[in-house]
Amino acid sequence: MAGGLTHGLYACAFAVALGSSDVVYADSDARRRAIAESYGARTVENAGELDAGTFPVTVDASAHPRGLTAALRATAPGGHCHSVGIYFEPAKVPLMSMYMDAVTLTTGRPDITPHLPAVLSLLASGQVDPTRVYSDTLAHEDLPEALLGLPAKPLVLFG
Repeated sequence: MAGGLTHGLYACAFAVALGSSDVVYADSDARRRAIAESYGARTVENAGELDAGTFPVTVDASAHPRGLTAALRATAPGGHCHSVGIYFEPAKVPLMSMYMDAVTLTTGRPDITPHLPAVLSLLASGQVDPTRVYSDTLAHEDLPEALLGLPAKPLVLFG
């Protein structure tokens, strides 16, 4: 299966399933926005459309400095922003505004291990269908070419 860019879509699926009051998915890709909407998220094409300081939890799955900036800008005072992206160019982090608003930033691979029973329960109950995220079934030898053609990753915000 090739489904690249899954982190943001799975974040939408689980946030909705766990009862977040407002889940917004920002992505320029219409197919991925449709998947996010199928999970119950509201979508926007551009993260710049989002109001500053709105979301208590944000996830940057863009792996791009502008995506990280947008996620941090949208994080509410006292909120938490987690970035699952790897940045290959420097990213400006607005430390002064983060300090003044007590915004926490973490980064790294998602680790569901501490929450595995809850995750498996949501999957087993059908509340989260992970198969919506995947677009194609590919032969192993076709995977490198398919991965090289993937577009940029999305931004997910929870309220």
